[in-house]
Amino acid sequence: MPNGAFIVGYELDESKTRTGLTILLAPVLPPAPPPQANVVDDHAIGVDLNKPMASDVPDDQVELKAEIERVLATIRALFPNYSQRFPRYLQTLYTVAQAGLTGQYAQTNVARRALLSLKEEIIGCEASRVKLRHLSSLGRWALILGAVTATCGMIFRYLAHLNWPVFIDFILLSQFAFAWSASMAGAFVSYGTRKTELSFEDLVKVERERNWFIVRLSYTGIQTMIVGLACVLNFTQVNIGNKSTLMFSYIVEIAVLVGLLCGFSEQMMSTAIAKQASALLGIPSEPQPSGPADHVGALNGNKPTNSPPAP
Repeated sequence: MPNGAFIVGYELDESKTRTGLTILLAPVLPPAPPPQANVVDDHAIGVDLNKPMASDVPDDQVELKAEIERVLATIRALFPNYSQRFPRYLQTLYTVAQAGLTGQYAQTNVARRALLSLKEEIIGCEASRVKLRHLSSLGRWALILGAVTATCGMIFRYLAHLNWPVFIDFILLSQFAFAWSASMAGAFVSYGTRKTELSFEDLVKVERERNWFIVRLSYTGIQTMIVGLACVLNFTQVNIGNKSTLMFSYIVEIAVLVGLLCGFSEQMMSTAIAKQASALLGIPSEPQPSGPADHVGALNGNKPTNSPPAP
């Protein structure tokens, strides 16, 4: 059983609060004492990382160190203020690092199992809270943007009945506004049904997505406008019973349905729009394969030539 090739210590901030772990290569000679609570330590600073050879560090310890650092980055993202359950998770992670990376007999396999148990504990305790917080933030922004566009739609409807002598189709504008508003609700439902369970890697990904809600919802709304314009111009047609998407321009229910469907399928909508645009403009979606002669010539470094037709 190989010896541990690292030394592990706590990382402290100015108020002496534990904020992370410091994992350094242990020096060969002389043996360094364990680091003190503060990472800013004379022994830690004096460690010569060039003394231990890379071949002396077992691969399983290097992999375990990388896994520990990923888990540490995740719990830091979940608790940016180092509050609530962060100290307990950090203490467990410190114990895992000590068991698998330090000491005369490093228990790497035992530490890896303990690390897996810690990840499962974090998922069980934090996944539902993260998803609820994410859904609440997404729902709040979807409600705000949906309410604003729905209000604009009602204003356009009111202006349409005033019969102003202007060349603006307020009814059509209201239809687009109602479709945008409905797409916000569709995007919210799409996320709720898609993210039924979160993995450990999803915890950080979901937290980072919270900063892009407005961009994501606006992107969904713009896609809905493109689909609505295609319905108005008769580029696409879908029949539902005795109704058709060609009625988008004057039936509110059709506009709302198109918006809901676009929001619910917002992840796949961009690919579908790109394919339709390529087909409409005559742009091939994939490069056309060249002929056998051209392929052989390209391999030989020769460019294909177009010979004149025989007389």
